[in-house]
Formats: sequence, C-alpha cells, structure tokens
Amino acid sequence: MGVFDKTICDCCVGPMQCVLEQLMGKEIIFNTFGGSLCFPIMEVKNFIVSGEVFGGQKATIPICNITTIRSLEDEQFTVNLKPIQKNIKGECVCCENPITNFTNSLPRGEEVLIRLFDQTVEGTIGDVGQGLVIVEEENQNVAVSSCVISFILTN
Repeated sequence: MGVFDKTICDCCVGPMQCVLEQLMGKEIIFNTFGGSLCFPIMEVKNFIVSGEVFGGQKATIPICNITTIRSLEDEQFTVNLKPIQKNIKGECVCCENPITNFTNSLPRGEEVLIRLFDQTVEGTIGDVGQGLVIVEEENQNVAVSSCVISFILTN
C-alpha cells in the first residue's frame, strides 16, 4: 500500500491507486465522469492508470476521474483496502470522512443502493476502507469512490 502526503489525494485518489496496483494485468471496467472503458491494467503510476483497449489504442485515465471500478461479470476481485484514518483538514474531512464512517457502520452484507452522479450501484456491503466502499453486486465486485457518492439507500 502506497504512502501519500497529506493532500486532497489522500482520501480517494491515493486509495484507488493502491487498489489498481493490486489489479495489475486484470481486465477492469472503469466508470469515470466522462463514460466507461474496459481494459486490462498495464500501468499504474503518478495517479494515472493505463492499458490497451480493443483495437490496440492506449487508454489513459487520471485516477481522480474514476467513480467506480468493476470486475468483469463472474470474475470477482479481492483487494486490500487502506485502513480508515481520520483526516483533520481539507475536503476529506467534510466529504469523504462522514460517508466512509457511515458505510463502515453498516453490517457487512447490508443491502444498499448507492447513487453516484451518473450511475447506481446496488448490492451488499463487502468492505470499507479509506476512500472506497466495495459492493458485491450480483456477480461483480464494485469499488466505489466515497468522494463521489450522491446518496445511499438502506433498509
């Protein structure tokens, strides 16, 4: 797990980079603010993930624009998340900390519907770490960036 200075990248981007590093070589569906791409991860460096999409074009995504990553159907991924830490200043205090603490308070296996800006993730809470919530959705794992959660519905 990487170590990051205390910056805006602490709460969501750094933890997502750590997860992507663990998924090197695996084909992942990336949802971003601008759309979706699917490719095997070839490189994760300097807050950028890249790989090759169908047709041989190189895809490069700034990690700060990733809202969720998904495994391919029936190909679950297992990753270690960065432990939850209490931030003391910056955007992480008002945005990421509260929603991470809330999702962490939910029992593992709790049914949730998480709405992001442009998508919905519906399943059960699998794990929660710094800046990320893992939701088990049907036959996929979905890593959701905490900073882009619009709302959560629970029973």
